This record gives sequence, structure tokens and C-alpha cells, in this order.
Amino acid sequence: MDGGEKRRQIAARILIGEGALVLLIAAFELAMAGAPNALDHALAGIALIPMGLTTMIAANGLAIGSETAWRIAMINASALLLLPFVLVLMLVLAPPMPPASLVPAIALSLIGIAMIFPLLWARPQK
Repeated sequence: MDGGEKRRQIAARILIGEGALVLLIAAFELAMAGAPNALDHALAGIALIPMGLTTMIAANGLAIGSETAWRIAMINASALLLLPFVLVLMLVLAPPMPPASLVPAIALSLIGIAMIFPLLWARPQK
């Protein structure tokens, strides 16, 4: 196993964990669908399910050096990286967010930040 392959294997394991965390947050959002802003929570939960699953699927492709899988994971990471900016904007422009909305948003932001580094580290070489 060369250095690039080892990096891809490690990054793939990290992505699987991060995809699982996204699915956990999706389940939390769906469980919150009975709370105020139920539609917001339900939509967020439903949207997060494919993001978590495609991150986990892309991790398997990344492990074998698939550039397409790497790109899919980068798209997911980029989408999550936008959350801190949206969160700050919402905190400035909108009324205060309840903790049930703020905690998942912060967690997803941290996952996005944590996702980008292994992807950059293990980018498949042409």
C-alpha cells in the first residue's frame, strides 16, 4: 500500500463517520418535526438523508481512488461549509433561533469543516 492509497483509506473512514453524523442529525431534524417550525425541520431532515448517504457512498469510491467519488464528497463538504455563513446571516437578520435549530446547524458546520481537510489530503492523483 503506497502513501496515496493509505491516505485515501484513512480519509474514506473519516468520511464514513462524517456521513453517519449527517444521518444522525437528519434523524434529529425529523424527530423535531413535531416542534414549532415543523416543516423546516422535516425538510432539513429529508434533505440531509441523501447528503449523508452520498458522503458514505463516495467514501467507498475515494478509497479506491475514484475522482468522481472525490468530487461528490467535495460537493457535499462545500454545501456544509456554506452553513456557517447562512447561520451568521440568519442570526443577524432573523429573530433568535431556538436551540433545536441552532445546535444541528452548528454541528453540520463543524462536520463540513472537518470533511474538507481529509478530502484535500487524499485527493486522487491523475
